[in-house]
Amino acid sequence: MEADFFEKVETVEVRTSGGPLQLPILYRDAFLAAGVFSAPTARVRELLPSLDLVPLEKWRGRTLVGFAAFSYRDTTIGPYNELGIVVPVKFRPASRSRIVPALRMASTLSFDLFVWKLPVTAEAALTAGVEVWGYPKSMAEITFEERPGQVVCRLAQEGEQVLALSVRRRNPSLKTYLEFNTYSVKEGRLLWTPVRGLSTGMARSFMPGAARLDLGGHPLAEQLRDLELSNRATLALYAPRLQAVLPAAEQAYPL
Repeated sequence: MEADFFEKVETVEVRTSGGPLQLPILYRDAFLAAGVFSAPTARVRELLPSLDLVPLEKWRGRTLVGFAAFSYRDTTIGPYNELGIVVPVKFRPASRSRIVPALRMASTLSFDLFVWKLPVTAEAALTAGVEVWGYPKSMAEITFEERPGQVVCRLAQEGEQVLALSVRRRNPSLKTYLEFNTYSVKEGRLLWTPVRGLSTGMARSFMPGAARLDLGGHPLAEQLRDLELSNRATLALYAPRLQAVLPAAEQAYPL
């Protein structure tokens, strides 16, 4: 890992119901497996809280929906797992084209994302996420299984399977910086938070079938079925070593 990635980061203390919290949160050692699928634009648009957020399309009528599974092995709030269900978006885009920004995000690994669901495995992560950013966090069981050539993340809530995300394990040879600019809703405002990351080894694949999603019987799984998600992924990411910085939100817009 890069020892100097956090060198110039200055922290401040904020109060939460779970106690004091140092911001930004530092993720010193993390794992990522992600798949990006598509769904009818009209259905995905219903998930977004503001018309200012425009969903990005794979092609006209098909919008991208991402599933990103993280195992945070070493952070300033302790270890935990997380699975984000997100919609790539643009805020008040100047261009009417929704397809070109989607291709640009995939190629540069710079994403603007509305966070729709964000289950986690630790109370500290839940409290901080909800109270500081308004992230839609909930407690869940999130586990990882590494198989030959594949990693599988399973999400369960209330003891019932929600989904299994399978991502092909390829040689993680790409060293790259990442940007995950998230949009979330808190107290009637749309918050924009710039998350910055560094992977010393990442594999990126545009091959159909590089990621697969299998849905269970939980009510959240039924919501996902109603989205009519594609069977094959548009993009898959695998990063066994990752660092990131999660600061406070930098912009707020009225809904």
